[in-house]
Amino acid sequence: MLYTIPDYYRQFHCVAGACEDTCCAGWQIVADKSALRQYKKVTGEYRKEIRAGVDWKEGAFRQDEEKRCYFLNEDNLCNMYTALGKKALCKTCKRYPRHIEEFEGVREMTLSVSCPEVAKILLQRKEPVQFLIHEDEKEECWDDAFDPFLYSLLADARTMMIQILQNRELSLNLRTGLVLAIAHDLQIRIQKQEIFDGEMVLEKYRTEKAMDYIKGQIAKLYTEEEKHRFYEFMTETFRDQYRLERLRDNWEPHLLEAEQWLYGKGEAHYYELRNAFEGWMAEKMPKFEIQKEQLLVYFLSTYLCGAVYDGHAYSKAQMAVVSVLLMQEILMAQWIKNEKERMSMKKLSIFMAALFVFMLFAGIRPAYAAQYNLDFEETAESVYMVNLDTDTVVFEKNADERRSPASITKIMTMALALEMCQYLCDGAVLYLERV
Repeated sequence: MLYTIPDYYRQFHCVAGACEDTCCAGWQIVADKSALRQYKKVTGEYRKEIRAGVDWKEGAFRQDEEKRCYFLNEDNLCNMYTALGKKALCKTCKRYPRHIEEFEGVREMTLSVSCPEVAKILLQRKEPVQFLIHEDEKEECWDDAFDPFLYSLLADARTMMIQILQNRELSLNLRTGLVLAIAHDLQIRIQKQEIFDGEMVLEKYRTEKAMDYIKGQIAKLYTEEEKHRFYEFMTETFRDQYRLERLRDNWEPHLLEAEQWLYGKGEAHYYELRNAFEGWMAEKMPKFEIQKEQLLVYFLSTYLCGAVYDGHAYSKAQMAVVSVLLMQEILMAQWIKNEKERMSMKKLSIFMAALFVFMLFAGIRPAYAAQYNLDFEETAESVYMVNLDTDTVVFEKNADERRSPASITKIMTMALALEMCQYLCDGAVLYLERV
């Protein structure tokens, strides 16, 4: 088994109640089966608290009206940990903010920057991130559906993308453009199932000709037509955030205020603000370019290879870029709100960490996602429509509410039956064994 970690992995230490936020509120903590069995065996004075704090049907910890974990006290410390010790924690609580991506023979471990302490480590770092590798003799059985050739291509592409992003002799715009171009061309090969031609894509973008082409494409972005398109894209993408799940109720008014600051006076005013903000950041916080680099590396290193499961490599690269763009937009709104005064590095780190909490757990949609004008009336109690080609939610209504499976049960039964059937004759199914 091969294990990889970023070189800052072991720098993290939980500060518990001293943290500016808490990881025990805003979302429900699901306990693993082993932990639930352990909780049922608890005796003594704390048994009653365990029984009251666990939703046994859901296999999760109960929450109060503010969505705080039942076991979280006013000092943001865990009462269960205090009473029963570290061994009593479920896997979710033991691991967070550690994050694991699993592939055949590979475990990629990182730290989630939704944790403020992790965000500080990353945002205050100047050196390019390196990835450490460890190997042991463990082996595992893996699903035959796993495509090792696609994974190998994605891993090679990711290595090249990270090397490009960390080449600080190039502008960050050029580095980002190269990464998106590589991901775009790889996506075409994936969709055409031409995986073995993927290496040709990587070779192409190692040439000066490819770099000159991307430079030319970036230069076109400064025309009035392209600036208008970018403005429309940013306003639409910013508003997409209202459709995402929010962990904090105060995020929507914050977004509404930020939208007004940024886009409320039109395109010309937006570019005046953007130019002033970029100039201010270059003078007062030149490290911000490095921070954006670190963020892009974080998103790509963590999520790109997950395309081996869904085939959406380009969407994952777009997600990385759009996430950083949106963070910069909201930071610019905060700068405007502060009347363009200096923000300390500590304040910047805390504010960026808060953005991570919102964006990572809400799930930023892929960039340039298609916009849909749906001309129909829906009468169903719940609706959830997805464009599988773009991995975009087209329409949803009460998508998170529990419903009876109804005819979905019949559809699932038929799907399983067809998978089990050995023969199909003229549209009729011949059953040779019990399904």
